[in-house]
Amino acid sequence: ANNAVFNDADCTNANFKLADLRGASFSNATLYGTNFEGARVHSVSLVGAKLNNIPSGMVDISEKGDGSRLVPIAQWLSTTGIALP
Repeated sequence: ANNAVFNDADCTNANFKLADLRGASFSNATLYGTNFEGARVHSVSLVGAKLNNIPSGMVDISEKGDGSRLVPIAQWLSTTGIALP
């Protein structure tokens, strides 16, 4: 899903586990219960996205998506500008 566009999408309970989401846009998307465990998330846009909880687990924020920069999902979300619950 590299550079995929999920703007305004309802991604409730979507499973993006281990997905390559680098450059994807989730602007104004609903992300309730979404699984990002192990996803590659460099340059993902979450402007206006909605969460109902902060998922647990780790994501890869490395530019190359090579697993060299794993961080907790909560830490990644805190850098995206999304309004956290």
